[in-house]
Amino acid sequence: MKVAFCIRQDYDTMIGGDSIQLLKTREHLEKSFPVTIDIVTRPEDLHTGYDLVHIFNLATRDTTLAFLNKANALQLKIALSTIFWNYTYQAGKDVAAAAGYNIPVSPWQATLINGFSKLSAAISGKPRMLAAPFRRLCRESIGSANILLPNSIEELGELARFTGLPFTELEKKTQVVVNAASFSANNEAAADGGVAADDLNSYNLPEKFLLQIGRIEYVKNQLNLVRALYRDTDIAIVFIGKVNDEKYYRKLKQLSEARGNVFFIDHVPHDRVNAFYKRALLHVLPSFRESPGLVSLEALANECKVVVSQDGFAPVRTYFFDKYATVIHPASLPSIRAGVLAEIRQQRDMAAISADIRAHFNWEKAAEQTFSAYRKICPGK
Repeated sequence: MKVAFCIRQDYDTMIGGDSIQLLKTREHLEKSFPVTIDIVTRPEDLHTGYDLVHIFNLATRDTTLAFLNKANALQLKIALSTIFWNYTYQAGKDVAAAAGYNIPVSPWQATLINGFSKLSAAISGKPRMLAAPFRRLCRESIGSANILLPNSIEELGELARFTGLPFTELEKKTQVVVNAASFSANNEAAADGGVAADDLNSYNLPEKFLLQIGRIEYVKNQLNLVRALYRDTDIAIVFIGKVNDEKYYRKLKQLSEARGNVFFIDHVPHDRVNAFYKRALLHVLPSFRESPGLVSLEALANECKVVVSQDGFAPVRTYFFDKYATVIHPASLPSIRAGVLAEIRQQRDMAAISADIRAHFNWEKAAEQTFSAYRKICPGK
């Protein structure tokens, strides 16, 4: 079977979740199944020599639509990795920034920001991810595709709500393909250059700490984690990630310095990340939007407990089985604090959880699910 993987032209320089999903899926499909894959970044390079076209990411809008139109003109079968989640809370960033990132610190403020964002989209067409043209594009894309490949059934539900299309109809043309993480052969740091959990001396960190890995930006919500634990100064907080929003970082840094016991590391070599998970009390990801937050899966695989945002902000049921994490409301400071303190006290069989995560959310499993989808729309290939 010959497949064209279609994605934006800068996929290999502006690495994002769609890039990783494409590259890892290609690697494991070609390794395990009779599939040959070309990465295509220009619609004009598609031709009838392909058995099917696999398009990644609704969010790239015009690029996605151009690929769909070309594939339809060539009468090629289409698989669509939607890579979609509710953009409403993320789109509220401009409102929050205008307020000096002093909000939202309560659910009602988050709801108010959402209302402003939706009103702005209706009047001005911005934010674009909430506006009518993107909604129409999503409907057209779904209609053109032969099969949809969301990363969770919750993602399909979000897509149905956003487009107004019936969930039951979308479900008929859907194969869930899990968003996978890369795990080492065991839950220890890699032997070739890996480091033990007690070998982080160069970072001058406390013995135990809360950990959050991710870009420093509004959607990752580091500010509310520090606010929620502002008086719990005995609990150290470690942020690992590059700054993606300087204004947000300045606000976060100012608050963190006033609190104390907060540490920033902009980059950690991949072979050292496992060691941080091993030392952490738990990993906290109170994001306004995740699908699902691969760092949370990596943490669990390394036997590190996690706190994640509740259903509506992330696909909790698919990835955490409603039992492997404490869930919180990311705009509620009492919810974040209570969730963190509860998970610190919580006793879990982390070895069993690690084994489950590794079995369900690996790239081999994702490739298997993807190939199953291909067989459904190209049964004779």
